[in-house]
Amino acid sequence: TLLGPKHWDPEVDFDPSYPKEIRPDLPKEMAHFGRIGDSKITVDMLLDFQVFDSSQELIVHPDNNTHMGAKVRIVRSVNEYYVYDSRNRKIACVPAEVKIPSPKPMPRVPRVFHPPAFGVTILGSSHGFDPKGSTSGYVLWLNGRGLMVDPPPNSTYLLQQNSIPPSLIDGVIVTHCHADHDAGTFQKILQEGRVTLMTTETIKGCFLRKYSALSGLQQDFLRGCFQFRPVRIGESIKCRGGILRFFYTLHSIPCVGFEAYFGGKSIVFSADHMNDPVKIKQLCDDGVVSPGRRDELLNFPWHHDIILHEAGVPPIHTPMETLISLSDEIKKRVYVVHVALDKIPENSGLQPAITGVENTIVLEDAEVPQHSGALEILELVGSIELFSDLTIKRAGEILDFAHIETFNAGDTVIEKGQVGTCFYAILSGVAEVRVCRSRSSTFEVQLTSSYLLDKDRIQPVSPRVRARSVEEYRESDLELSEQYTVKTFLAGDYFGEQSLISDNNIRSADILAVTDLRVAVFDRSDFLWLLDGTNILQKMSHMARMRAEGTWNIIQENSVLRQLSGPQKTQLETYFEKLDFEDGDIIWEEGAPAECAILVDTGRVAFKTKPKNIFCRGNIGVHIQVDPTTAFTSGKEVLQPEMFERGSFIGDIDAILANRRNDVAVTAIGSVSVLCLYREELLNFFFKQPRSITFYASYTLHFVITFFAIT
Repeated sequence: TLLGPKHWDPEVDFDPSYPKEIRPDLPKEMAHFGRIGDSKITVDMLLDFQVFDSSQELIVHPDNNTHMGAKVRIVRSVNEYYVYDSRNRKIACVPAEVKIPSPKPMPRVPRVFHPPAFGVTILGSSHGFDPKGSTSGYVLWLNGRGLMVDPPPNSTYLLQQNSIPPSLIDGVIVTHCHADHDAGTFQKILQEGRVTLMTTETIKGCFLRKYSALSGLQQDFLRGCFQFRPVRIGESIKCRGGILRFFYTLHSIPCVGFEAYFGGKSIVFSADHMNDPVKIKQLCDDGVVSPGRRDELLNFPWHHDIILHEAGVPPIHTPMETLISLSDEIKKRVYVVHVALDKIPENSGLQPAITGVENTIVLEDAEVPQHSGALEILELVGSIELFSDLTIKRAGEILDFAHIETFNAGDTVIEKGQVGTCFYAILSGVAEVRVCRSRSSTFEVQLTSSYLLDKDRIQPVSPRVRARSVEEYRESDLELSEQYTVKTFLAGDYFGEQSLISDNNIRSADILAVTDLRVAVFDRSDFLWLLDGTNILQKMSHMARMRAEGTWNIIQENSVLRQLSGPQKTQLETYFEKLDFEDGDIIWEEGAPAECAILVDTGRVAFKTKPKNIFCRGNIGVHIQVDPTTAFTSGKEVLQPEMFERGSFIGDIDAILANRRNDVAVTAIGSVSVLCLYREELLNFFFKQPRSITFYASYTLHFVITFFAIT
């Protein structure tokens, strides 16, 4: 982060065709930026530890060796730290402990965002030291799907607020490993599913070393959390009908910008870059860059249709004067990023990049490739975990069987009481499940979704959207005001799968289009043929049986399991097996192979003998203690619960991961029903959902509740 990598292999980052005379000498460039005057920057220059004395006060000087300059006084109390300036004025109050706030409730969004064929959404446009702005980050849209570029922290939440599910964005580009550019990437790869990480081998190595050190997770584990697609400078990388071309910028650590081409249009991202012609020429004179590298840096590609160029804080960023000096014709295509809005001079002809999904920059006249529709359907089906066993051999049949249907906002997609004959997967838009409150138990409303409304947040149906006429509701002895939304479906979600399992399946709820809706529809007979020879129908039948047992509600009883997304919960449902035990039955023996974990449904279970300790033991390198009441790290020992009831998840995850034996026996107290998750399925879940094992790392209590805490 500060000085860049210690070692660099100049061969791995470049395509063989890329001329050597224009390649950067990264160690030389990093050494140039890594100095203050004649001194090489070290961590000791930036970090100093001070110890409070017995008076609980601390005097801090700008230079603790000379005690020169204005000083500050820090006073430590039980719960806070108070900071006073040299005039004894209190200038800050810092809490002694940082508490993680509860997640904000997901608001209902009245509109839906339709990703463009080619464009960019600005998630943040400022730098890392702006208290009012979000750090620079983007979503590059190619053929209706997104690649995140240096996503700011919590950017996924912003997208979900606008009904953009994680499944629409399955790739992340990391330009470099400064915290204002890669923190959101770490968050994204641990969110849901396995995303594709695109960067050079050198930057990937920096990313792994940095976040292994920060998180305590081993590099091998982090490497397995994403699919790495290496990029090489000088190579044209095909991506969703477009082409990406990367280049190394001039920065204090290895950093890549890139050009994106799609449908005859193009966008360039400068990334962090010192685009200062005077200094670039001076660096060549000083021997830091070669003449070929100098000319390459001076020849920035200003010809693109959209130019996202930075103007950050000197001396490692582009001075504003460079952009002001551009011609008016170029300025019309430039969006200034990595800068606070008030730093862009008025009447300069430069335009800021405005954040927000509603301000997405769209290249309207980009030509969509002929195969884009087929690619959209295949990516949709491929993103559904239930159908992951379908092979490329079935691609032609998928395209042959799927037909696209569109619905206007307010249209009924599925009507309660109809015989189900089709399966639906959402390409774009939002749909909702509407049921009568008195009858909204399980049925078909418990389907996969990126967003499940809690029972306390169920909202009455808006009067402007009706599944059926008021007269029809009266005929069925239902009042319109009794209809409630219990589930929301976004792009990538699916519904109607019950029709594939059994003949003459009766729809148990109304499903309406909240916005304009596009769905891929498969008739039952076609889809059954498509699934022939796979175990998908068995999975679906098993999931239906599990839902009849109320598995979704049991998952919701667990304080950590409920944090999983809808698709993640659905995947768990396909893995669970229902087991019953009588009083005194041994669920698993001490010393037996660790083959499963359990989620308690009814009854109680307990340890036959108490565990030796309650400390976290993780073979992935995390060692913490946890208070199960708050699920926050507290640094205090906690009492082992005597018994475990409904919603408790119990399993020796350490032993399961390492293929060891159980450390202690677990027994049934009275009649007990549990949902069992066997080792193979649990490991598969961890592999496909890296986020889940980080829950394990954060919530371990010796071995009980491991990555899921007791409610």
